Amino acid sequence: RVQSCFSHHGVGILWFNLRLGLLLVFAYMQVVHPALLVHTPTWLRIRLAGVQPYHSKPNPVLDSAVGSIGAATPIAWDAFTHKQGYGVELWPLLAKPIDVSHLRVPVDKWLQHGSTLLAGVYLLWRVRRQYRPIVLPAVKPVPWFWPLAAVIMVLIIVARFTLGLSVAAYGHWIVTLLAAGMWALLAASVGYWLFVKGIILHHKTAG
Repeated sequence: RVQSCFSHHGVGILWFNLRLGLLLVFAYMQVVHPALLVHTPTWLRIRLAGVQPYHSKPNPVLDSAVGSIGAATPIAWDAFTHKQGYGVELWPLLAKPIDVSHLRVPVDKWLQHGSTLLAGVYLLWRVRRQYRPIVLPAVKPVPWFWPLAAVIMVLIIVARFTLGLSVAAYGHWIVTLLAAGMWALLAASVGYWLFVKGIILHHKTAG
């Protein structure tokens, strides 16, 4: 199962979620974002280019506040969208099933998956609207970037199922699929970053 015994508690928000969140933001802006500007279609590259890299002068107070809010809000929402959540136990109506065809789905599950779908639609809408006439970097993509990401993603998924993840637990394998995709993208971006750094170092030593 996908479990979270530490990250979903108050101490875990500060000691785990916040630190990991700030680290991933920095990794995205410094490593993943530049790689995506090279290895995505033009229509997406133009929109990604409108997202400016992480500011050169971090603000510890602001960054920590935003990171803490970002870590706490999904946990608070889980209380109303999970069977053993505080909100579901407080308001039994959230556990009441709604019949749709041959399916009986409780209200909390409708909220859980409906909010995920709504957030995905909003994200796509924001990406579509994010357009600025910015000159894109004239860098040739490497052919192994996406194959490497795909291989790493498959290996992570296979490892999870090998360790006992049930195919019937659709909620857990969806989380596994999303997490595997993000970690695979990060790993491929790190590989590309090291590749570029190696070329730069080679030119410096050759010069």
